Amino acid sequence: MTASDLTVRTLDQCDAAKTESEYVDIAQESLLGNSLDQWQTYLRRIGRENVRVIHAGQTLVGGLAFYRMQHVYGGQPIPAAGISGVAIDPAYRGGGVCATLLIDTLKELRDEGIPIASLYASTQHLYRTVGFEQAGTRYDYSLPLRSLPRPDRTLACTRFESAPLDALDYAHRARAHATNGNVLRTEGLWDRLIHPYDGRRCLTYLFGDTHRPDGYVILKQAGRDDGLPADLIASDYAANTGAAVRRLMALLHDHRSIFGRFRWSGGPDDPLLFMTDELWFEIHEVLRWMLRILDVPQAIQARGYPTHVGGRCTIRVTDSLFPANNGHWELEFSGGQCHARQSNAPEPSQKVIGLDIRGLATLYSGHTTLRQLIRLGQADGADDQAIDLIDAAFAGPAPWLPEIY
Repeated sequence: MTASDLTVRTLDQCDAAKTESEYVDIAQESLLGNSLDQWQTYLRRIGRENVRVIHAGQTLVGGLAFYRMQHVYGGQPIPAAGISGVAIDPAYRGGGVCATLLIDTLKELRDEGIPIASLYASTQHLYRTVGFEQAGTRYDYSLPLRSLPRPDRTLACTRFESAPLDALDYAHRARAHATNGNVLRTEGLWDRLIHPYDGRRCLTYLFGDTHRPDGYVILKQAGRDDGLPADLIASDYAANTGAAVRRLMALLHDHRSIFGRFRWSGGPDDPLLFMTDELWFEIHEVLRWMLRILDVPQAIQARGYPTHVGGRCTIRVTDSLFPANNGHWELEFSGGQCHARQSNAPEPSQKVIGLDIRGLATLYSGHTTLRQLIRLGQADGADDQAIDLIDAAFAGPAPWLPEIY
């Protein structure tokens, strides 16, 4: 099988119902995934128009899908594609099928004007070959409810059986703009949190005003098969003020007659860890997601930067997939923005920061500093002044994502 034998298509370029069914069959087998009903729910949430499938001749051999969403970096939302559901027929692996599918999809997204793409990788090696690199973390935590401080119920707490999306989105956006890496959620991404695939009932609590809340938590119970006392699990939470953090902890405290531990996902500097009486938390899993810069100048100019950072430097980017990203880029930082202009090769005496598209991705997200990349041999050529400028510009909260997609 050669690359010329492979064709990437949308569902509407095929017999949509038949192709969708074949893709779901491959996804269930290759991802050891969920039931047919759950896959149908997944496709509805992500949008069938965002599914891409790949054929070898007339045989469907794999597919993927992507959320059209926005990542927030430096306080600015950036159009992004969250790649998900990558599934290749095990009989066709190792022949370049997945790489062809990814490259074709990334080219389509770039042509559409989307500057970045992200994903959780089943294998880093494959995704690195097409330009992805580690960009942030997701921690799964738990802590015993007995480690919580005395409850502070000053802020109002309102329970909802049916989650008020406008209010949730307001508090989530406030958190996203204060962090790096969070996404502004689509309706489908919200639905995943409120109606989880495991079918467990979720309840939503808002803290403070019910239209513009200080925070929220979406709670569900672990099943009895997970042991007793059961765990209390947050599908998601946001606490944007100290009062909201304290009210969340009071709510959790008030569940401790029934539940033993609280489980949630967060970043490396999660506020709940700071506010507990004792550091009795556990880390159950740490995942790292990956980022791909599709359009260098568009991505750099869309991001936000610290307003106090000002200066100019030149970077040299290499990208084997998108030649338009290659070459020298003059970056000028001022007033929380960066202007990126392609330039001619500078004089030999001028120091230029050289890095490939993967190094730029992890630097862009704030996951790695330029000094770290230089120490690792992933960047070169800069003087101390340029290093300090770049690291100050891309500094900020450690990037993290609350969800897996």
